[in-house]
Amino acid sequence: MNMEILIIGLIIITSFILLLKNFNLGIKVLLVLSTLLHKEVFSIYKWDYLPVRFFMLALGIYVVFDIAKTYTQEKNFKKYLEILKDPLILLLSLLWFVRAVSIVFSKNLTASLQLLAFFTTVVALGVLLYKNYHGKEKELVDLIRFYIKTAVVLTLFGLFQLFLYTKYEYIIGALWNVPGHIPRIGSTFWDVNHFASLLACLLPVIGVFILVQKGIKKKLGYSTAFILMTGMLLLTSSRTSWIMAFISFLAFVVLFLIRRFGKKGIYGLLLVILLVLIPAVREYSIKSSPFRAYIKENFHYRLDSFASHLMLIEGSYQIFEEYPILGGGYGGFFEHFSQTDISATFFGRDPAALNTRVPAHTIWGEVMAETGIIGLSILVLFVFVLLGVPLYGALKAEEEKERLMLSAIFSTLLGVFIAGIFYSYNAEYYWLILFIYYLYSVSVVRKSCALPQVFEHFTESSKLYLFLLVVISLVLIFARLGVNHLIPWDEAIYAKIAKNMVVKDEFINMYWKSSAIWFEKPPLMMWSMAFFMKLIGFSSLATRLPSAIFGFGTVILTYLLSKKLFGKIVAYFSAFSLVTGVHYLYYSRAAMIDVAATFFITLSVYLFLLAKEKHKTLFYLLTGLSTGLAIMAKGAIGFLPFVIMVGYDLYLIFFKIEKDWKKLFLSYAYMVLSALTVALPWHLIMYNRYGKAFIDNYLIYHVFNRATQAIEDKGQPFFWYVMVMRVSMRIWFLAFIGSLPIFVIKTLRKQKAYTLFLAWFLVVFLLFSWSNSKIVWYIIPLYPAVAIMVGVFIDEVYKAISQRFEKLKNPNVLFLCIFMSTVFYLSYLFFNKDMVYTADLTGAEAKLMQFKDRKLGIESTFYIDRVPLPLVLYYTDSPYKIIDFEPSKGRAPVRTYDKRIVILGKKGRFTENIPQYKEPIILDEKGDYILWFYESDLNEDKEELKKVRENLSKFKKDPTAFAEVNRLKILEMELISRISVFEEVE
Repeated sequence: MNMEILIIGLIIITSFILLLKNFNLGIKVLLVLSTLLHKEVFSIYKWDYLPVRFFMLALGIYVVFDIAKTYTQEKNFKKYLEILKDPLILLLSLLWFVRAVSIVFSKNLTASLQLLAFFTTVVALGVLLYKNYHGKEKELVDLIRFYIKTAVVLTLFGLFQLFLYTKYEYIIGALWNVPGHIPRIGSTFWDVNHFASLLACLLPVIGVFILVQKGIKKKLGYSTAFILMTGMLLLTSSRTSWIMAFISFLAFVVLFLIRRFGKKGIYGLLLVILLVLIPAVREYSIKSSPFRAYIKENFHYRLDSFASHLMLIEGSYQIFEEYPILGGGYGGFFEHFSQTDISATFFGRDPAALNTRVPAHTIWGEVMAETGIIGLSILVLFVFVLLGVPLYGALKAEEEKERLMLSAIFSTLLGVFIAGIFYSYNAEYYWLILFIYYLYSVSVVRKSCALPQVFEHFTESSKLYLFLLVVISLVLIFARLGVNHLIPWDEAIYAKIAKNMVVKDEFINMYWKSSAIWFEKPPLMMWSMAFFMKLIGFSSLATRLPSAIFGFGTVILTYLLSKKLFGKIVAYFSAFSLVTGVHYLYYSRAAMIDVAATFFITLSVYLFLLAKEKHKTLFYLLTGLSTGLAIMAKGAIGFLPFVIMVGYDLYLIFFKIEKDWKKLFLSYAYMVLSALTVALPWHLIMYNRYGKAFIDNYLIYHVFNRATQAIEDKGQPFFWYVMVMRVSMRIWFLAFIGSLPIFVIKTLRKQKAYTLFLAWFLVVFLLFSWSNSKIVWYIIPLYPAVAIMVGVFIDEVYKAISQRFEKLKNPNVLFLCIFMSTVFYLSYLFFNKDMVYTADLTGAEAKLMQFKDRKLGIESTFYIDRVPLPLVLYYTDSPYKIIDFEPSKGRAPVRTYDKRIVILGKKGRFTENIPQYKEPIILDEKGDYILWFYESDLNEDKEELKKVRENLSKFKKDPTAFAEVNRLKILEMELISRISVFEEVE
């Protein structure tokens, strides 16, 4: 029998006996073995067969043995059923079940079953640790201290590795030699990032031990460990672990500030971060900046690695698109990834990856790709439980020592799951850390309350729903925001105007094409775009960021506005239905002005309500200020808040709710004056400069004519916007229809909160429906009001159902229902994502125009066939001519002697046979477009002259070639004569 197989059997038997005789000692042995992961050094029999794997197998056997023993003695499984009631263990078991079921989609059953076997032992580990350490705070702290000591030994070994390499150029264990840089130290791990993450997970707890220890000797010991491990963390050069450590530190500081100063501490920290971040980003955006050079030298020298990780994330999403419900099978990532669109680029960059099964290298991407929506949803709840318990303890624990410890644990786990976006830590040490930290947190927290109460603390709070909403909104609005190129017409026009502002350093006059003044809209949105262009350069991202920020801001305002009047359930569903509306989300991700106007309209209504409530002049002034900014965003549409407010106040007067006419008049005077203070200056400047031309274009054509005439083929029936809303709102439209009678009835019953939003909806809907010119995005300002109406309807339905089912009133049950509803609608949105997240519709022509400028310069005329003018103006700086290229009908650029003819057009219209033209030279082609040019006769003559002169110098030495020399001289004179018309020839 193979000796290695005997060793494997011996390890399993020894581990099982150790667990049986002394479980605590067995776990300490497991802690040590979890760090011995270098496959070249520690593998037995096969490459991935490490001692820790066999110990985990023994642990799985031990669970089966213990269950059988428990049943034999007690005739039931009560102890283990109690363990399964713990939310973390329950979710872990559900995750195991989903992973097991997902294997049916795997394309490598062997690999999937092996990984499932590993995860089975992880579940067994969680169950056993819970059974043996639940409530045993001191024993858990002892395990943490033991792990710290183990990490210190690993750090010392890492320093020894560095010494051997620098002194003798000898490598043992994990050490990556990086030319031109300090080598990356991995100690006894195979993956340097895993070693670094272990250090990052333990450092916050060591910091707490330094703070709470009373003896100088112990403080000195932990301080030494902290310094050594921090230095080693830097030597690993693991950027994901640096992210983890930074997030952990930041979260720890935030918790400290919350306990000490409340919200003021957070505001102060945000201010400090902004004061540091803004100049840093600005400095980094300067290509010649020493700061930028330093960052690139020390943080970006492994760009291939960074790009590879991003491609793996992209591949994870592409697998998810193919298998959205249950994923492509647990453990089956590599085979599915190999068939994704991004894989060819990935393997081209890293051919060595073809010889191994590349993992996803991302916790979230792996779960998304391998177990789909169901697995991802369970993982989110798993993380919620894992973070919720220590967070509660960090805020509520009675002893300072416990609060600090739980703050460190929460901060660490938060860092793990944020860094896990870019890396996966799917090894034994990772799960040991999660389980030990969680069990310690439970042991401390359960001194004062039961776990359901812990979660009720969060699920009763509106902050949890706001946090969930913020995360969803950030992902939906900002994900891949700058990937696609601009689209014609409006988006590219606004971008070009903003670009001209930066280039010309002119921010009052707006220019689109040539030197003609553009009068159509006010400049606020273009100012915002120009700001980001100056900050991060001319790009789609810089152009779209203002709209995305205003879109996100409107979602938050909708939440705050509806929460103020109707409570957290209405607030959550109002804001959630808004951000998942097709048109609202699409235009929040586009460089359009309507979402910005909507933000200021919503802000005006919110401030108006505060003014009504607090009776302070300041809030009326702020309301007018916001309205003025709405006007500066989209002209006359910015007056909508005043129309809504007047309609609302007329209702109050009619029902005699508002009686103080003098006060009402003064409030409007304050608002109007404040609005005009913001909006008038630019308008007066433009009128002073351009007079009637400004009025005719800005007001008459783009406001009055659009309202009264169906200009530019934009005429639609009166109720056309009902169909637009139905398409945009999808399922939410049914809730909106259901809300209408509720709002009408409540309005008639003098419930003014309902009246405000009904007035908002009616004003915007009727105004734009009355207008003869109709476009989909005109009614974007309507959606916040409609979203709040949707939220109210859902809340009314919930109240009716909860009267029959009392359990729905439990905050935890309610949260689960809301969470599942959220997952359902996000899944629905995913299956209809093409309505929002379109392909790069103009990428081919945009890239070819930019390529032409780089390759051939911007001096010569660029002939462009059937590409929309706004794209041409934004993406090329060359002089251009828009042509309808069809040589067979005589439509082709006029051939010139001295200029190269460069053409961009569709492949279907490209031809090589044009009379009197030379053979075309193709520069590049992308999608349906092709970029080519015809070389000029001047260039050909210059080449011919060069050859003639070479032949002359050769034949002059041959006395028999007199006739040929004369012929060449005549030809030379002819060529010089032709060329010299355009340039001097020696």
